[in-house]
Amino acid sequence: MDFMCCSCIDTDKPTSATTKVTPEIDRNPRPSRKNQPRGASQSGDQLLQRRRRGEGLRRSRKAAEQNHAIAQVNLGISYYKGNGVTKDYVEAVKWYRKAAEQNHAVAQVNLGVCYANGNGVVKDDV
Repeated sequence: MDFMCCSCIDTDKPTSATTKVTPEIDRNPRPSRKNQPRGASQSGDQLLQRRRRGEGLRRSRKAAEQNHAIAQVNLGISYYKGNGVTKDYVEAVKWYRKAAEQNHAVAQVNLGVCYANGNGVVKDDV
């Protein structure tokens, strides 16, 4: 069972049981480091990307703390995957739960996945 992210849902189209949700394709794959000499430092582009990712995470955290459900889901996904932060399922569940309490559907699904898999919570086999 996989989890969903907010960008997977097109809110302009009606959803049905036959609608298949597909994850976004990464159109900017990370550059290969195969040809770089051993011990080579990161390029300026890579450092800029890391800085922007950190800024985005700070903004998401600030919005999440102000009870914005989408920001809470995105922060939960960051913790679940370990994007920009240390992977922490307990913290991911905390943010999914806050968004799920606001009836955010993706947060409810992701929280259910955490319970089904036992990630950050006691596994629920029901």
